Amino acid sequence: MKRIVDLSQEIIENMPVYPGDDEVKLYKDRSLEKDGYTSFRLEIGMHGGTHIDTPMHLTNSKTFINEIPLEKFFGKGCLLDVRNEKIIDFKEEYSDFVKEDDIVLLYTDY
Repeated sequence: MKRIVDLSQEIIENMPVYPGDDEVKLYKDRSLEKDGYTSFRLEIGMHGGTHIDTPMHLTNSKTFINEIPLEKFFGKGCLLDVRNEKIIDFKEEYSDFVKEDDIVLLYTDY
């Protein structure tokens, strides 16, 4: 039986962000008493929290995330332990267990 595992991180202030990116901000910007409704604003960079990088991120691809079929986000996963890496590069040793169409998960310890 296949199972679906939710890998999403909770979005909170002061969560880890990509070096050089602005901190995550979550704040109340409208109140019921003053504005007649309650609203919150979230400011987060594209690389904050759990996210998916598309080919466009590092190549000249013109494919946007919404153009990738949903089925591509389900499949066999491959976990790479990169906790001790300052810069995450593909290493030749990964070729032994990362196969075509695998979903690659990076274990960064965040």
